[in-house]
Amino acid sequence: MSQNRDVADIDPPIEPKKMKYVTCYCRSHCTKWNPQTHCFVGDGKSVSHATRDNHAQDDKRLRIRSKSEEVAITVAALHLEDMGSWVHLATQEVATMAAVPSSLLSNPLIFINSPTTSGEYDLHMDPQQPNTGIHALRTHAQSNTTFIHSELCVAHLLSKASSLAESQEVDTLISSLEDYLRQLDSDKKLHWSQQRNRNTVDRNGRLVINTGVYFESVIHRDSVQQVVYTLSAVMQNFYFVPRKALRLQIVGNQDLLIASGAPCSTLSFEPMYLVQPATPFIHVTRMTSPRVIAPDVKPHKAQPAMSRYGKSPLLEDVPGLSRVEEILDGYPAGLNATRQPISDIWLADIFQQLKDHEGNPFLSHSLVEGCLVFGLSVDSFEPNSAKPGQTPSSATGIWIVCYNFPPHLRYLPKNIYLVGIIPAKPDTTHINPYIQLVVDKFKPFWHPGVTFSWTGNLPNGRSYLALLIPLICDMLGAWQVTGKPAAMAHNLCTICDIDHDDMDLLDPSKWPPKDRQQLLFFAKLWKNARCTAHQSQIFDVYGQCWSPLFDLPYWDPIRFVVIDMMHTLDINLLKGHLRDMFQINLKHQGGDGTSHTTTVKDKMNIPKTYVAKLPACKKLIAEYPRDLLYKLLEFHHTILYVICVENTILGVTSTKVIGTRWILAQNIARWQADELSPSVQRFLQQQVPVQAITLDVTVDEPSGMWLSDSDDEDPQDVEPNKIEPTLVGGVIGVDTTDPAQMVNESLDAQNVERPHLLLVQEKKLHSTIRKILTYLGSNTNDLSCEQVSQRSTIDILRHICRLIGINASSVATGCNVKLPLVDAIIEKGEETVTIHLASFLPEKDMKRTPVLGIDIMKEIWQDMQRTMLPTWTSHVPHDWVSLTDLSASQTRTLCTVHLPITLIRLWHTAKGQMRDILANFMDLVTAIVMANMRTTSQDQIAAYDFHIVRYMQQAHQLYPDVSIKPVHHAALHVGRMLEDFGPVHSHSSPYYECYINFLHRMNTNQKLGGQLESTLMVTSARNANLSALLADNTALCSKVSGMVDILVKFSQEDPQRLARFRKFEPVPELKLGLKVALACLDDHYHQLLCRQLPAAVSAPRSLSFYDEIMVHGITYSCAGTSKIRNSLVIFHPAATMINADTPIYAGAVEKIFHYTPLSFTSIFLEIRSFRPVDSGLDSYKKYGFAGGFLCFRNVNDYHVIPISAIISHCALTSMGAQPGQELVHVLPLNRLRQSFEGS
Repeated sequence: MSQNRDVADIDPPIEPKKMKYVTCYCRSHCTKWNPQTHCFVGDGKSVSHATRDNHAQDDKRLRIRSKSEEVAITVAALHLEDMGSWVHLATQEVATMAAVPSSLLSNPLIFINSPTTSGEYDLHMDPQQPNTGIHALRTHAQSNTTFIHSELCVAHLLSKASSLAESQEVDTLISSLEDYLRQLDSDKKLHWSQQRNRNTVDRNGRLVINTGVYFESVIHRDSVQQVVYTLSAVMQNFYFVPRKALRLQIVGNQDLLIASGAPCSTLSFEPMYLVQPATPFIHVTRMTSPRVIAPDVKPHKAQPAMSRYGKSPLLEDVPGLSRVEEILDGYPAGLNATRQPISDIWLADIFQQLKDHEGNPFLSHSLVEGCLVFGLSVDSFEPNSAKPGQTPSSATGIWIVCYNFPPHLRYLPKNIYLVGIIPAKPDTTHINPYIQLVVDKFKPFWHPGVTFSWTGNLPNGRSYLALLIPLICDMLGAWQVTGKPAAMAHNLCTICDIDHDDMDLLDPSKWPPKDRQQLLFFAKLWKNARCTAHQSQIFDVYGQCWSPLFDLPYWDPIRFVVIDMMHTLDINLLKGHLRDMFQINLKHQGGDGTSHTTTVKDKMNIPKTYVAKLPACKKLIAEYPRDLLYKLLEFHHTILYVICVENTILGVTSTKVIGTRWILAQNIARWQADELSPSVQRFLQQQVPVQAITLDVTVDEPSGMWLSDSDDEDPQDVEPNKIEPTLVGGVIGVDTTDPAQMVNESLDAQNVERPHLLLVQEKKLHSTIRKILTYLGSNTNDLSCEQVSQRSTIDILRHICRLIGINASSVATGCNVKLPLVDAIIEKGEETVTIHLASFLPEKDMKRTPVLGIDIMKEIWQDMQRTMLPTWTSHVPHDWVSLTDLSASQTRTLCTVHLPITLIRLWHTAKGQMRDILANFMDLVTAIVMANMRTTSQDQIAAYDFHIVRYMQQAHQLYPDVSIKPVHHAALHVGRMLEDFGPVHSHSSPYYECYINFLHRMNTNQKLGGQLESTLMVTSARNANLSALLADNTALCSKVSGMVDILVKFSQEDPQRLARFRKFEPVPELKLGLKVALACLDDHYHQLLCRQLPAAVSAPRSLSFYDEIMVHGITYSCAGTSKIRNSLVIFHPAATMINADTPIYAGAVEKIFHYTPLSFTSIFLEIRSFRPVDSGLDSYKKYGFAGGFLCFRNVNDYHVIPISAIISHCALTSMGAQPGQELVHVLPLNRLRQSFEGS
């Protein structure tokens, strides 16, 4: 309530404090350089104290960066008689100015005229009239100060030098001044070109992108500064040294230069590294309207909170250097046309079938027009590496990789393109604006293409076409990017139309495939919906939202999605088997894993919420309205399933009722259209009169919720009958009504029960069953029948009677009704009844004997200590107890190497359950090894499908208490992905996981929401550019050759085996190690060598011996060295033709020697082989290559073989010693397609 106050009582207004101004005479802002008087002139400017202080700091920086003013004044004051001193000082001034960049692209010059409308830049700087013409700079712009000052100084010096008498020193000075003037002109041209509008179109309608800015040198001209700044850049961006340490390093470099007499004043404490291309940050608004997505729009105050999204421009820097361009053109064209076996993604079906917009093969192998293929990957990660107890944060990275690179170059950090980092983890559709930015860049590359104004081989430019094909993510990322629902939704699969309730069907041949046109129809329907409620209805029925990837005309959401194998197989399938099926329990002895419960779901059990809708659905089918198909979609999946089962309504090629709600509704509509069918006639005769049915939902009015009601789209363009040719005419026609009104009526009509009441009854049922099972399984009288009946109800006890086949009405009851029911249940407590009751308990109550008890775990740990693995394999701790501590590669090593060695040894003579669970586990191991081969073939894919299907089927029988999860269903699709995209190594996500590990090592302020993400973006760009610079700039590499050699050596010694991700050059096919001796061969080995050589070539005894050799990045060493782990190999015997029947041997490399006669050059190995155990006595051989084989280690034969006869390394496990011989187990670690039958 307001109160009246006297005018005199009103407080006088507070006058703002007046700011005091001073006159500033700074040289960087408030005065101007007069070339006539050689000094700064002007009356200064009235500024605040703070501004004056800032100007003083700018003057200080200007004096540090350039001493040109003082030198110019000194030079101007000299008399012509002292010409030698003048020329000397002028020469020093030019050298000083040329050593320091006059401008940076990160701080662009400001022109008087707009570069976008003023045409191309012409080299025309006139020393007589500096800073004039159409390309003149604004004199008062702070970013122009250093450049204008340098231009005026060089113009003045050139004018003075031209008036001097001719001499060699003067001519050299004039030449240096002209060179520096051209350098300034080139820098100005670079800024002009960068600021020109790139969205121009050539005569063929192609977008023209100015790529000339990426071919200008931005390296310091002075050799000393190149070395100093390269070292600082490497320390900061490769090894992430803190800024304080860099400051100390730069000061030390200054001291060194002072001590050597070299100029050092231009070294900065905070060196600036140019990032090409520059990284803009975009504020993306999350709009509530389903039809509005507004990236690149700066929000006003009324809009919701923004996230700062770091994004790099795409594809402009693709041409790169000339050598890179040759690689991009040469690799796909140089592949072998024979496609068996497939060694890379380019030989797989998807890439072989790529077409352009006219239907012609996309890869024309023409040098006139470039063709590029890219892949997209999205993954969320923890940017701060939160410690235990801290709230974890999240960020989402978007990567693009160019598949035109060969595999050994494709995933180097400098070739992986980090598009952007999204703060936090976006929701289902909130990721769309970020993906839309990527898609918008790729649209013009499809048709008519894009022209790069300058490439490494063609300075006049070249046109490019590009495709964005595979989306490589884990299951969650793939569902999110493609607009699919979560894993537990009914429409869970991106490839087939199987329902979540149908996952127990493990025969892929019976799964209904998805239809691309139908999927795009529903996605467009969702996009054009007028309200979120309508979108929710569409999403609930078909499980599909709109994805920006659908804007690409060629993109197939069914075939182009690759579920990453590492997450599917290693992290989920292997860990899931150990955790859920084997189970690890260190408190009890291991058992056979027998379970008495089951998780089989009754598909005919309609939820209580929807039971009342079943008569309405049958009535609707009997009436057969014109829009029957779309009205059926309003009913729950279970209702449609029950109707299909009761009336045997199947798909066209199906033998079982299966599919999502959309598939079942289509089958019912197609079935009802055949009025003469006997099953339809029977169904119509069974229906009660319509007046006798009370409906819970209105079905008389056509809903129209499945038609697009967009204002800007003609409904005829998306007629469903055009995308579903199998439907019968007349079924599709629907009258359009307001979808919002329809949805509201539908929601109001639903009669939903209160869920918590049902939950309470279920809890009481579970509690009663637990007490009954406890009573039946107890040998003591601790629990009485009265206690069993406590906290239970009569209805629950009667329900239990019905479950086990007891007629509750026949049980005699007295005053206590519950006790006789309990007695009847207990009297029927047979073993089968007990198992049946236990099946109604939740999974947490389904207890069974763990397989990996303490006794089995001890055996595994002991075998792990006796196993020798090569250095490149992931080391698993010998005392592991928890799966959460193991990485994906460690889990694969554990399950494919260590566990088969121990479990086969322990259980190979077991019978019954133990034998079955061993065979089941080895099926899984075989499938995992098959999937991770570096080559694929039709036979291999068929073998994978056979083993993974058999594993699923047997696991479902052996472990009935373990429910089938979406990851199991995804694993059954892996064979198709291998066929479409080739071997895993060519499209796997561990490369991106390694990139995330690289991001974790960066120095950040840990402030989410934009700052941390921008730091990661800038640092990763610097790292990639610096790696490319050290690899491709020969002039710089010659000056820092020692640094490059050390970096290569460090990358080879990387303990985390990530060297292939950071090497500057691809690994040569063969690389010898350290030369250890020049010695003679033994007589026996000399004879073996002579057998390997042609008859006309004689083998000398004196040869060069080495300690190791690297073959395709894999190192093989000698047994007598410290790297003995790399000496154990699998090889073919000498002088044999390699085929499927060629035997293999296991052995240890004794010596490596290089034999180089005049007409023959090769590398040979001395190998001491192990004698295999008889096949009838070897229990491991029955499991094929996944089981390995047994050998006697100290019963040897000797071989001399060429390096090409080596197959792979092997794991060697000591199995115990017998009199005179040592038994060992050999497990080949080959990832190529070979037969592993030991000989």
